[in-house]
Amino acid sequence: MTSEDLIFYSSENGDEWLLIGGGPDEVTVRHRPNAASGGQTRDIGLREFLAHEQNTPQNLALCRLIEAEVPAEPSVDQAALLRTLRHQLRPRTETK
Repeated sequence: MTSEDLIFYSSENGDEWLLIGGGPDEVTVRHRPNAASGGQTRDIGLREFLAHEQNTPQNLALCRLIEAEVPAEPSVDQAALLRTLRHQLRPRTETK
C-alpha cells in the first residue's frame, strides 16, 4: 500500500476496499479479500464499482467518503486522491 492508497471500508471478515490513485484523473477501487478466503485481489473502475455494488456496506462507505470533507489530517497524497475522486465523479458534459 502506498501513501496515496486509502482504505475506505474493512469488513468484519477482514476484507478491505481501497481507493487507488492511478494518475491525475484516475481512481480505482481495489478489493483485497482476507487471506482465509483465498480470494484474489481485484481492481475495478470507480464508476463500475458504484454501479455494481449499490447498497452494499462498502458502497455506502465510499459514498460517505465522497460526500465528506477531506479528513482532518490526510497525507498530501490522500488529499490529492480525494480531489481526483471528486473530479472523476463530476457529471460529464458533452462539448460540440
